[in-house]
Amino acid sequence: LTADLIEVTVPTEMLLGTVAIDHIRLENARLVIHRQADGSSNLPSAESSRDAGPPSALPVQRIEIPRLAVDVADIGSGMSLSLPNIAVDVRREAGQLRLVEPGRFSSGSRATTVRTLGGGVAFDGRSVRLSQFTATTDEAEATLDGEIALLVSNPNLDLRLSGRGNVAELARWATSEAVPAGTLTFDAGINGLLSSPAIDSRVRSGALAYQGLTVSRIDAALKVDSNRLEATRVEMSLAEGQVTAAGQLSFGSSTANLTASWSEVSLEQLGRMITGRRSPMPAGRATGRASFAGAPSDLATWTVDVSNRIVAASGSAGLLPVGGEASFNVAEGRWRLQGMHVIAGAGIGTALMGDVVPHDVMHSSLTGTIEARDT
Repeated sequence: LTADLIEVTVPTEMLLGTVAIDHIRLENARLVIHRQADGSSNLPSAESSRDAGPPSALPVQRIEIPRLAVDVADIGSGMSLSLPNIAVDVRREAGQLRLVEPGRFSSGSRATTVRTLGGGVAFDGRSVRLSQFTATTDEAEATLDGEIALLVSNPNLDLRLSGRGNVAELARWATSEAVPAGTLTFDAGINGLLSSPAIDSRVRSGALAYQGLTVSRIDAALKVDSNRLEATRVEMSLAEGQVTAAGQLSFGSSTANLTASWSEVSLEQLGRMITGRRSPMPAGRATGRASFAGAPSDLATWTVDVSNRIVAASGSAGLLPVGGEASFNVAEGRWRLQGMHVIAGAGIGTALMGDVVPHDVMHSSLTGTIEARDT
């Protein structure tokens, strides 16, 4: 951190040995943080303290920086952030930080404009308090409220985050392949130790579309901490029906437990979404459930149980009435598919099974029958 001029105002109590600062003012300040590809940076190395007590509070009443330029670059990851002009006026009870000129964030060949950044900021010597602290980019906007305790024995945070984003634009930061289209809103509580916070969030979207498939009225409650990611509730509408799900992924053991159910899903509408054709299409309504347990990367540990029932709808031009029931199970290295369906008046019975080859699924064994039956 450099500045053309640094002014420090101290109270008269300093003459009596009391450590205190009334006002720190920096003119034309510049903060430059560069991290090289080998991991080295221009930041000072951290030194461990022998003092077991809490760190001392910073006795500053006001920090004023009319113009602060920030330049952060990580050569190894290809990420950089440039904020050319930030106005800072932070006090113990109230204050503000405001982006005066738009900034820029880039990662690789992709970049976005930081349009707004700032809000209420207060610092009491140990903790930073944020109020309506908002950041806006081309893809999203987010607002933070709460407190970050820094100069304490156990640094911690208690924050509330809310905002909205363009899913397609956000997803393009991670992939150049096809991405979902739509917008989402989010609201999250972030609490706990600074080194391992827990997040309790709710994500909603009116509709998301991906390669012809559209889901609407999405509402998900998600929790994440250092041990697991948990979806306590996921609800959405799909093809005139309703889908619900819940699950948990444990990070340490890399195991997952998932459950899902669906009701009154239109096969006709689902088929049109997937294929893009009007006809011929199956006509029926599907209701069922599914569960999964195991390590996603190790098929040998999987336990899968899926059941589905279809109530046939009336046939018409371009529609084939479909009805029946089916189940699919995987357990202890074996799989089984059983079902009986009636398609346009013709009965088809299925009874297939086999052994699962964990590291070469395409060579798993298969035996059984598929036969036409009288209805």
